[in-house]
Amino acid sequence: MLKSINNCLNSFFLDPNLSKNHNNILCFGFPDHAFSHQNKSQYPSSFFEFLLFNKLYSRGDKLISIDEYKRHSRPKNNYRGQKTNSIDRIIIKKRWTVKNLLRILVTALDSFKYLKNNLGLKNLIIYSYYFEKYSRAQTLNELLLSLKKNKVHLKKIYAMSLYDIGSIKFDKEITGFTYFNYSQNCFIPPSAEIYSDIFQKKNKVPVNNCLGELTTNILSMYHSNQINLSYQIHYINNILKKIRKNYNLNLKISETNFDLIKSNLGFEYIKKIKLNSNKTNVLFFDLPPESYDQTMRRQFFGDFFATSFFLSEAYDEITELAKSLNFKLFIKPKYSILKNNSNKFYKSIIDSFLDKKIDFEVINPYDKIEIGKLKFDITINLPYTSTYYTFNSITMKKVYYVPKKYYKYFNGISKDFVDYDQLKNILK
Repeated sequence: MLKSINNCLNSFFLDPNLSKNHNNILCFGFPDHAFSHQNKSQYPSSFFEFLLFNKLYSRGDKLISIDEYKRHSRPKNNYRGQKTNSIDRIIIKKRWTVKNLLRILVTALDSFKYLKNNLGLKNLIIYSYYFEKYSRAQTLNELLLSLKKNKVHLKKIYAMSLYDIGSIKFDKEITGFTYFNYSQNCFIPPSAEIYSDIFQKKNKVPVNNCLGELTTNILSMYHSNQINLSYQIHYINNILKKIRKNYNLNLKISETNFDLIKSNLGFEYIKKIKLNSNKTNVLFFDLPPESYDQTMRRQFFGDFFATSFFLSEAYDEITELAKSLNFKLFIKPKYSILKNNSNKFYKSIIDSFLDKKIDFEVINPYDKIEIGKLKFDITINLPYTSTYYTFNSITMKKVYYVPKKYYKYFNGISKDFVDYDQLKNILK
């Protein structure tokens, strides 16, 4: 209820510099590092570079950023190397205004009437949820209406995949929002039936088998129009088509474009790496170390293959391979290794590297990698991290790695999954 009241009190205030002559692109809910860009970039690594590489941004376009934020965990005065350029944009902010006090009562009544008259519901819990979504939509609709009244031409509207647009999401009349997916690891490993279907290892996988592997929160990330890392949406579309056919239901299918060049969300600095052509260069992308209980905050039944147990097994085996094969190991953690809940885990890993004289380098999670003409020999990803798709241009080969103890759960899904022995043969 407090969020609903906050939504009612807030209003967006237009910048007087908004141009009526530009093709304006609205961007909702992006962090500031999503607008970073590198001159003569090898590959896209931010939302803005994604627009550039896929020719969705033209000279003369103007970006308008709404509800932009800075990464909370970013240290102050944290200079790490070559700083990035950031595209010039207009930032629209919101704030409370006294004149909106009356809007609390009006919005509360309007949302109740809609819920009662259109859906026939009077449940207080459902009403509280809908009031929040309805009030959120009212604030955004007010902004869109102000832009229209001021004759600000909108070329496109983008929003982060988890950005809340309230009940607008369910409004059939408003279809202008395109969601940028910065993550694709939404199927809980191993999801054997789903990935057998995706890789077409089995003919006609029963739809109920696949539905049994979908998590309850998956549809909250399902929007009408999505870009970038959208293979999971493409797959869910196929599932919905089967449901429509089998059960004669009128379900909406999301628009996706799977052929676009994929990108990460953003970066803060550029990390220049000089690869040694006389050694095998391996880049490993990990997951944040979590307990099983912590994964249950994200997934109702938890995600064992995202726990520190699974991650420790992977690190132990890759360390053993690095020692025996003497390759250069680059590690790019998903989040900062200095976080309190991660520090102890990574200290143990690094101590093991030093003890076994492993040739390694840790790359900051928020750095963009620049390697020149050479490429990494292989990138190692854990199932089903998005880095498998976003670093194609700087690697010769890519795999999903599964420790020996757990490989049986992934065996046969696809040749893209390798265990210790298979990876060893690749690296020899």
